[in-house]
Amino acid sequence: MNIKPLLCYWRPKDIPEVLKGIEEIPCDKIFCNYMKYPYNYTISREFFLSNPDYTHYIALPNDLVPTRQVYDTLINHIKEKDYPIISGVCNVDTGDKKDYINITKYLPELEYDKRIYHWVSKNKHPNTVMQVPWAGFPFMFIRRDIVEKIPFAKIPFKVNERPIWETRGGFGGDLAFAHSCKFYNVPIMVDTGCSMLHLRFHGEMLIGKKPPSIEFLKYEDNASHESKEQVCCM
Repeated sequence: MNIKPLLCYWRPKDIPEVLKGIEEIPCDKIFCNYMKYPYNYTISREFFLSNPDYTHYIALPNDLVPTRQVYDTLINHIKEKDYPIISGVCNVDTGDKKDYINITKYLPELEYDKRIYHWVSKNKHPNTVMQVPWAGFPFMFIRRDIVEKIPFAKIPFKVNERPIWETRGGFGGDLAFAHSCKFYNVPIMVDTGCSMLHLRFHGEMLIGKKPPSIEFLKYEDNASHESKEQVCCM
């Protein structure tokens, strides 16, 4: 199976640990720098879909530290099982929820007043590949046909709830994506052995302080560097 992923990094902050982790990932990358939501979703998705050589969209949130080991493991899972979606896991935060991982027992509601995240303890399902109703976007590999079917920033059915970039307390892109997967009966798989560090609440928000831009980094095999190209400024 030919697998050619594109790592899509949604970057509103400059977190050194995250940027260092990204350097170790051996694939092409696009950085959506300092953009307001939902442009990080829509622009990276459009770039991915306009380049048909890419087989998988890798969703990387701003504060997650990816590793080469997790990348290699998830690639092997795809080679063996061709999962439509598979990701690793991470700590919910570095505070009182540090011992819980970013998967839930039930799919949280879109409606803010009813929305509850029933987090799962990191010791509950060690080293297990399992289906979950919601997982955020923790270094998530999404197969091309799923990216074509599911826009990240929209709900594919009629709903009165609005996204967070339109209203306070609205739903985020990860929650919209999970509800879309349920609607289309697309399983979300995670490998709980692929644990990464989530630096939630770390770093300074730079949207509005630095100019938004898009950077494309071409991975070069057997090279010690990547070629960087600024696709455009906004």
